[in-house]
Amino acid sequence: MNVIALYNKYSGINEIVDGFKKTNKEVLLFGSAEEFNAIYSRHVIEFVMDINFHPEVRDICVKNGLSYMLWNFNPDAAAMISSFTAPMRGNDFIFLNNKDDYNECSRKYGNIFYLPLSTTDSFIMTPRYSGFENQILIIVKNNEREIAAEKSFQKIIAEQKDERHLKNYRLIKSLASACLEKHKYIFDKNIFPELLQKSIDDCGMDPFDEEDRDLFLDHYIRTLSSIQKELCINEICLTGHKVCFYGDRSYEKMLKLYKDTEFHTLEECKEVHKLYNSSKINIILTEIQNVGAIPKDVFNMLAAGAFVLSTHSSEIASVFKVGNHLETFADAKELIDKIHLYMSNDSMRQRIASSGQAEFQNFHSMSSRLSYICMQRFNKKPAIVIDRKQ
Repeated sequence: MNVIALYNKYSGINEIVDGFKKTNKEVLLFGSAEEFNAIYSRHVIEFVMDINFHPEVRDICVKNGLSYMLWNFNPDAAAMISSFTAPMRGNDFIFLNNKDDYNECSRKYGNIFYLPLSTTDSFIMTPRYSGFENQILIIVKNNEREIAAEKSFQKIIAEQKDERHLKNYRLIKSLASACLEKHKYIFDKNIFPELLQKSIDDCGMDPFDEEDRDLFLDHYIRTLSSIQKELCINEICLTGHKVCFYGDRSYEKMLKLYKDTEFHTLEECKEVHKLYNSSKINIILTEIQNVGAIPKDVFNMLAAGAFVLSTHSSEIASVFKVGNHLETFADAKELIDKIHLYMSNDSMRQRIASSGQAEFQNFHSMSSRLSYICMQRFNKKPAIVIDRKQ
């Protein structure tokens, strides 16, 4: 029997292994060239699979003429592919979680596929119709990233020495700060790249090198995202419904102002699928810089039979039927309107939760994802809905 050699450097590797087992595939794990050689010497390898790009794994495939399957969840896939030590081959297959990356890379290379991340079947629970422990659940992760982006940004300012560049830099910074206030209710990640280019054109000088420009944009996009998250959280906490919030300590002080809000640290977030299942409304506040990918939490919640209310994106709308499998919001006002709507309409909310779980089980399980990957080697498409517009 042919085997799949799977590189064992991904935190969710057990989900992948379990998914392959459901497709009747034998998977052998390796974590080094020596371990791979031991597999290669004793088995016929159908293909080698890498979760997120590791150059040493592809180099092994090129050296031995083996098929390389990469499922990548990290951003900037175009830069990743351009870093390959050998050009793309006919037996390289790249599956991308981010739709923007897919659109960019599929114009340049063959064998590029859009494949959102999924979750393990162990998350599947029977949808609830009563006995909910939480009215609204919010889990916010990685606020530390915004803090790190701010530190990197301040470092750029400190390192500016040329007075002319520094003057233009401060001008653009002040324009960006004004833009933050004006557009804080607009969920659009393209606001700052467009503003930056217009400002540079008006100044007649670009005060950035490429790396600094990326840091500048990253800072302001993350800052806007952070402001929008806090706006939404504040509005949610003012609805009068009980809110159960999990996040890092940076939110604790803010949430103490609201008597109907219960704060927990992320370390207290155990058996998250049970939390989803026991909450009437599960809210996903997607950072605007990440709207090109469907959050893994969407699949986690759907598997758990939970009602999902997520930041809107064209990617979610292309894969799911909004209002049938889940719900979305485009701004804070729509978020609050839909919270009130679905808190007062149990039957509608429960119908969407059940329909969303059925959609997950029929088309988006981990085993369905991995079947899709396996079949692409033979240019066949299994019964899986990846994009409803295709």
